[in-house]
Amino acid sequence: MKILIIGYGEIANNFARLNQNYKFTGLRRTDATDLPNVDTIICDYIKGLPKIENQSSYDWVIFFPKISGSNPKSYEDAYTSRLSEIEKKLPTSKKIFISSTRVYLNHQNEIVDENETLKSSDQQGNIIQRYEQIILKNDNNQILRLSGLITNKSNFVNKVIKEKLFTSNKYINAIHIDDVLKMLKDMIEKKLTAKIINAVMPSISMYSELDTGFKGSPVNAAIKSIHYNDARQFKIKTVKEIV
Repeated sequence: MKILIIGYGEIANNFARLNQNYKFTGLRRTDATDLPNVDTIICDYIKGLPKIENQSSYDWVIFFPKISGSNPKSYEDAYTSRLSEIEKKLPTSKKIFISSTRVYLNHQNEIVDENETLKSSDQQGNIIQRYEQIILKNDNNQILRLSGLITNKSNFVNKVIKEKLFTSNKYINAIHIDDVLKMLKDMIEKKLTAKIINAVMPSISMYSELDTGFKGSPVNAAIKSIHYNDARQFKIKTVKEIV
C-alpha cells in the first residue's frame, strides 16, 4: 500500500509509525521524519505541489489542510487553493480529505450529525463548506471531520478548565488522536466507506459536568456521528476519562 500525505504533521507521523507495512510519502514544510517507511518532500503545498514521481502508483492520498492564520485568506489558501491540482495530478488515487466540525459552529444547544443541514456563521465556515462540496464531486473521495483533537501532550479541555478561558456552558466535542488513527486505518481498509464521517467521541459531555463554574445551556451543538459511534470501537469514549 502506497500513501501520499499532503500536509504531513503529527497525526500523519503517528499513523505512519503504527503502520510500518504501508509505504508513505509525506509533503511537509520543515523537518524530515526518520521513520524508515516514510519519504519526505520538504515543500509548502500552498505554493504548489512538487513533482511527484510515479504519481499514479499511490493507492491513497490523505490531505491535511494547514492553516497559517485565522483570517479568511488563510483558510482559502489552506483548504481550497490546491484541490483542483490534487485531482488533476492524482486522478486514480482514492482520497481522504480532513475537514473540521467548525461547519456546525452556527448550531446552538442541539445534537447534530452528518445528515444535518449546515449553517455557516462566518466566512471561514463558508470556505470549509465549499471545500467539502468540491471534494464530494469525486466519488473516490471521503471527508473526515475532526472535532477538537486531544493528544498525550495536548488536552484543550484541561486548558479551558484550568485557565478559565470562558464561563458559558458548552458541549465538549473532542476526539483522541489514537481514535483518529484507527478511523483512518478503517477508511483505508474500506471498513468505513461513508462519504462524510464526524470524528468525535461517542459520549456527549458538557463543561458543567466537569466544573460547576460553567453556567447555563450550551451555546454550541453536541456533535455526533451516524457512521462511527459504537463505543466499543473507541479507546477514549468520553473526556471524563482523560481530565
